[in-house]
Amino acid sequence: MYSTENSTQKLKYLASLHYATELDDVGQLCRMLKSHCDLSGLMIQRISYDGDQFSSPSCRCFGAYLHFYSQYIDDEIVYQDPFLAIGSKLTSEFSWNRTDLYGQHNDSVKQLRKILRIYNMVSGLSYVQPSLSEENVLLAVHIAATTHTLSDQQMDVFENILPYLVRLSDKDWMQQSPKLSKRQLAIAELFNKGLSARQIANELNLSRRAVNFHASRLMESLDAKSIEEALQRLDSYCAF
Repeated sequence: MYSTENSTQKLKYLASLHYATELDDVGQLCRMLKSHCDLSGLMIQRISYDGDQFSSPSCRCFGAYLHFYSQYIDDEIVYQDPFLAIGSKLTSEFSWNRTDLYGQHNDSVKQLRKILRIYNMVSGLSYVQPSLSEENVLLAVHIAATTHTLSDQQMDVFENILPYLVRLSDKDWMQQSPKLSKRQLAIAELFNKGLSARQIANELNLSRRAVNFHASRLMESLDAKSIEEALQRLDSYCAF
C-alpha cells in the first residue's frame, strides 16, 4: 500500500518527469507508482476535437492501459470516450468516482469503467486541457489504480504529477503506443517469466508454430530484432 511518508518519494516522481527524455523514464515512474501508489495504468493523449467529435487520436499507454489500448482503438471507444467528453468541459482534473459529473454520459461511463475493471483499472483520475500550441487539439492524461477509490495520499501524488504528464504529450517520443493483441501480450508475459516457446505452447494450448508467429508479430510491432529486445521495450511501457 501507499506509504504515508511520501514527501521525498513525491519529489522523486516530479524529478523523474522533469528530466524525462525517453519512454523508459516514464516507465520507471510507472514502476515506482505501481509499487507505492497501487498504479495500474497510465495513458497520455493528444486528440483532435472540433467541439462535437474526437478524431486523429495519439495515445501513449503504460501498464494496464497498454493491454487495453487495442480494444480502445478497435472498438472505437476513443471516439466516444466519456472521460474525454467530461474533461473537455472542465478546467481541472476529476476522479472517476465523481458520479455527479457524469450527467448525459452516465451510461457510457458505467460501460467504460466496467471494461477498465477487467484490466484491473478500478479507480482513476483524468485531466483534459486544450493544447496551447494547436487549435482544436486536446491533451489528456488518465491515471488508473487498482484500489476501489483513490485515497487522499494517492490523490496528492497524482494531482501533483498531472501537469508534468500533460507537458510530455508534446514530445515526439510520446506520440503513439504500439497496438498489441491480447495474445501477443500474453505470450510476452510468459517469455518474460523465462518460459521457452515450447513451454508457452503447452501453457496456452497452442502449437509451437502459433507461438512463434505471435512472437514474430510482437517483435514487428515493437520494431525489435529479437524477443529479448521486444521484452526490453515492453518493460519501457511498464507492461509486466
